[in-house]
Amino acid sequence: MTSKAIAKEKPKKKVPAKKRASTVKKTTPKGVKISWEEAISKAKGPDIPYDMSGLYKKGDIVLHKTFGRGVALEIYEKKMAITFEDKERVLAVSYGALKNQ
Repeated sequence: MTSKAIAKEKPKKKVPAKKRASTVKKTTPKGVKISWEEAISKAKGPDIPYDMSGLYKKGDIVLHKTFGRGVALEIYEKKMAITFEDKERVLAVSYGALKNQ
């Protein structure tokens, strides 16, 4: 290549990486605060440390190492929706994590 050919080459543009859609339900902090406070006041029983292989039922108080205290809202086959003080999150649980009521 000649020096003129090198000068004519265009620099490659960097394409920004695509952001993945979040699987966490997004709500306003004020709305979450009210629902967390309501849920925690209605919840009964001791704090249960979060463990993927644990058994949970709707309304259990779950203690997570990173997110703090939360209340189990819904339990599915392999996931559990928990509302924490800052927002609602979906965490993984083992198959059949639903405790008999």
